[in-house]
Amino acid sequence: MAVGIRTPFSVLVLFVLLGSAVLCAGRAAAVEPDFADLQYATVGGQALSLDLYLPTTGSAPYPVVIHLHGGGWFSGDKYPLDVPVLNLLNNGIAIASVQYRLTGNHFLHGDDLTFPAQIHDVKGATRWLRANAGTYNLDVTRFGVWGSSAGGHLSALLGTSGSVPELEGAIGGNLEYSSRVQAATVYYGPTDLLNEQLDFNGLPGAQDQDFYFSTRSRLIGWSRLGEGIGDIRANQANPNAPYPTLLDMVLDASPLTHVSGDDPPLFIAHGDIDTEVPVLQATKLEQALLAVGVDVEKQIIAGVGHDELPVSVDVDLVAFLLTNLAIDVTGPSVPVLSGVTAVSDSQIDLSWTAAADAQTGVAEYVVYRDAVAVARVQGSQLNYSDIGLDANTLYDYEVSALNGQLAESSKSNLAQEQTLADTTPPSVVAVEASGVLTEVSVEFDEAVDQTSAETTSNYSITPGISIVSAALAGDGKTVLLTTSAHIVDVAYSLNVNAVQDVSGNSRSGRGGGQDVPYTFAERVADGLVVLYDFEQGSGTIVPDVSGVDMPMDLAIEEPGNVTWTAHSLHLDATTEIASLFWATKIIDACKTTNELTLEAWVTPANTTQDGPARMIALSSVYFQRNFTLGPGQLEWVWLVRSTNTDTNGVPLLVSPMGDVTTNLTHVVGTWDAAGETRIYVNGQLRNSDSIGGDLSNWADAFRFVLGNEPVDDGGFDIDWLGEFHLVSVYNRALTAAEVQINYDAGADPDDGCAADIDGDDGVVNVFDLLALLSNWGTDGAGAAIAPQTNVVDVFDLLDLLGAWGTCP
Repeated sequence: MAVGIRTPFSVLVLFVLLGSAVLCAGRAAAVEPDFADLQYATVGGQALSLDLYLPTTGSAPYPVVIHLHGGGWFSGDKYPLDVPVLNLLNNGIAIASVQYRLTGNHFLHGDDLTFPAQIHDVKGATRWLRANAGTYNLDVTRFGVWGSSAGGHLSALLGTSGSVPELEGAIGGNLEYSSRVQAATVYYGPTDLLNEQLDFNGLPGAQDQDFYFSTRSRLIGWSRLGEGIGDIRANQANPNAPYPTLLDMVLDASPLTHVSGDDPPLFIAHGDIDTEVPVLQATKLEQALLAVGVDVEKQIIAGVGHDELPVSVDVDLVAFLLTNLAIDVTGPSVPVLSGVTAVSDSQIDLSWTAAADAQTGVAEYVVYRDAVAVARVQGSQLNYSDIGLDANTLYDYEVSALNGQLAESSKSNLAQEQTLADTTPPSVVAVEASGVLTEVSVEFDEAVDQTSAETTSNYSITPGISIVSAALAGDGKTVLLTTSAHIVDVAYSLNVNAVQDVSGNSRSGRGGGQDVPYTFAERVADGLVVLYDFEQGSGTIVPDVSGVDMPMDLAIEEPGNVTWTAHSLHLDATTEIASLFWATKIIDACKTTNELTLEAWVTPANTTQDGPARMIALSSVYFQRNFTLGPGQLEWVWLVRSTNTDTNGVPLLVSPMGDVTTNLTHVVGTWDAAGETRIYVNGQLRNSDSIGGDLSNWADAFRFVLGNEPVDDGGFDIDWLGEFHLVSVYNRALTAAEVQINYDAGADPDDGCAADIDGDDGVVNVFDLLALLSNWGTDGAGAAIAPQTNVVDVFDLLDLLGAWGTCP
């Protein structure tokens, strides 16, 4: 898309027609901002900023129009201002020209800043402006937006997505402030990306927006050969990954999807022979808005193409913004809180009558509990369920209404309601048993009474497990049982009997207790997202054996460059082993928790690999990644992209020199919610750093790759050679104790066969037992039988006996 900059002739005509030209107001044609490069956020080490222009007339606090430049989402800049919006300065309206992240270089594959990064940035800037309105004399109740082409798309999206939390993001923070606008203006912006190509209706010279490398396809990130918006449309009914995710992204990126009755008034202008954005896109948006009662002013100019609108449209644009950003300081009428009903011991349902506002309508309602705002709901919603409350507790409720310029009504009548008494006994929602053979974690759905929770006779485990002690954790819901030793992969049943909640409710009697089946896992299972154990011994696919959701299998690009063994995969020469599609499974899971653990059992081929070598990466090209773990020279390197790093994950974390050897090694990188990152080698913490930030800026269009980057390495020697025994990803930061558990479990986790204890013949027999007993209590001599721990002890014996006769 072309940036919407006018020709000098158009500028001159505009000055003459408006009669209050920018030049006449004493400003030069290239108007300089009053406040340049005001930073509203930092994302991936990149500062995002805006330029603020204050008006030459009018009185503070000033209404504000947000300016969004065009450029196909891959180019353009916040400076200089486009001419149509410049004239607002002479009419008492401030302008904030916003920088937003671009998809990247038009000719370089691997663009990572796909949607919704752009709208997240714009909303972050809007919230920042409101948060800092007092400093710059801005009126928080009168915000408008203007954009052309790609900027017009974002302008329409900002206007229509005020009630869409999925598009809000957290860029720059200030989440207590609204990102709504009170007027939106759109010059020739796309509004329905999925069907845009069809809307040209055979127009001669129309651009191919279905093309795999079109600006639309790159915005979505489906931009390799054979991909593109057209491919998504053709597969919109395809239930197989990645098409449902892609379709959701295209629909979310389309302003038409989000139209609702609480949208602000919109001004739409378009040329009828536009070969970049079909004029039908403007008509579709207008019709959808009118259908839900939103005011729309649309101008379709005959014989005009992209970026060719006449000056008369600019004059009407200014008039539209002046009208719709007029001061409306009177809040809506006061809603009446008509229904307040306790439906359980933790939920109260509210309902109220509709408020009214003749000028700008009702945009939102605010729910107050005990005089504190606890929720904002869209103006078309007249009810709310308040959940997570304490049982048998009295609460006060009020409701207010906000108009389209966020002026608030008085609060409604006060209504009181008490939650119901708690009569439901506690239930077990999770049993976790992994790593430590003598520990079981039991999680209840509510806080439990400490005395009954720590009474060991209230628990029983069959077959054959005795309860030694029970301890209630600090959350009041989790009980840690110390038990006799479990056997890996045996089916157990936990019965909980007579444990009370804090209100005294309990299950009583064997028939009234709760039975929960579980098996003991040798490795930590909580938070596991993907697991590759390299056990299949052949083939071109490395299966994800985690058993979590849909498996994310990996494909070997150069099968001739690898060698399979019984428990590992050896990379003999350069290759890439990558997820078939984007690693959405990992990306979504880790962005949700803002935590990550990457674990690997590997044997490097040598200690001279550098780059760092891309042993394991969630990446796109050699300089952009969500994370990478690999050797530097003699140290392990751990890069995690966050809002406090650059797009390459720098600053990075390294282990001490000498940690990389050619021995079988357990290496783990973690990232926790506080931004603390750590490297463990062979169960020991080797380095940590508080980098800070969060994972919200992770790119969505990256693949999970072993051995190399997913595309050309850019001329750097960054491929990795060696042997993979195990690779796993968790969506939480494992603790040091949990890392030790996985280290103790070894490189070849127990598969239910004693071959993992007997490393030679895979058969459990009397000779294995005799060899085990003969080495009792030794370390090095017992390594052939207990390779994971190098110590022969009672647990090895139990494992061996538990699997007796199970191997073919």
